Amino acid sequence: MVHDASLTDKSIYETGHLQELIGKFVEGYNVAVLTYGQTGSGKTFAFEGSKDSPGIIFHAIKEIFAHRSSSTVLKCSFIQIYNERITDMLTPELGGERGLKMRW
Repeated sequence: MVHDASLTDKSIYETGHLQELIGKFVEGYNVAVLTYGQTGSGKTFAFEGSKDSPGIIFHAIKEIFAHRSSSTVLKCSFIQIYNERITDMLTPELGGERGLKMRW
């Protein structure tokens, strides 16, 4: 799906069927959302957002907590691969300067 600059993070979350993917995630399925595009096109900003406009990560976590049960254990990661360096978008300092290690 291709989105242009006029869409908000919330509308991308809703029109990109991400709510459906979160539902599948809470049911126990593995889910991945990938973005690809030119440097500076707003991919990271769309995921992280700002104080005035929360990003896709905020909406996803909010949805996860709205649907989880008290007996469910969920694990999720939001990672970014840029210049062959992997960083955790929730705790960027975790990987340090070199980033996280890739494991197969």
